[in-house]
Amino acid sequence: NTKKKELHNIIKMIEINGINYLEQVKDNVSNLAHLMKGNDSLAISFFANFVLKQNVVDDNSILIPCPQHSGSAIYTLNAANLIASRSGATVLDILKRTPGDTIYNLKQSKSFDTVKPEYFLSSPFSKKPGQKVFLVDNVIGSGFSYSQISKLIPCQPLVLATNLNKDEMQKLIKINQFEKQSHHNKIHL
Repeated sequence: NTKKKELHNIIKMIEINGINYLEQVKDNVSNLAHLMKGNDSLAISFFANFVLKQNVVDDNSILIPCPQHSGSAIYTLNAANLIASRSGATVLDILKRTPGDTIYNLKQSKSFDTVKPEYFLSSPFSKKPGQKVFLVDNVIGSGFSYSQISKLIPCQPLVLATNLNKDEMQKLIKINQFEKQSHHNKIHL
């Protein structure tokens, strides 16, 4: 119970369009996001539970896993499959990226302006009217990946955490292009 209170004190959440995002303001959230990147099953399970407690993903949802710097989705595909197995959602692993360095490393080395990754679909995408489409990733850092991907597939991000504040996230998501959820769920850790 003490650990639960400690966790609650270090995690800050923002809510946009009925979905909660952890603000990546403390090391523990960052560590959890990095564990997900390492395909850690406990971290992926935590993320899946975090998403499922919000009741925004259901059998009328499509989950698109975000590809990693290798070009294909790995840990995000595992997370999407776990969420789908518990919610009835459909997983479409159709998003790819040009292989290369991570966006973080590109920005650190100052080569991001000349070597930006490109995202593309490996097969056509379509959805039925009323279906919700979510991009599954661990973190929205600068918003670059999401902004590029949302041009290919109109979607809302399903991420563990964000480095952006609420205003930046709202601007990035362009809340008016998504169906507003009628309920705003709160998460109790």
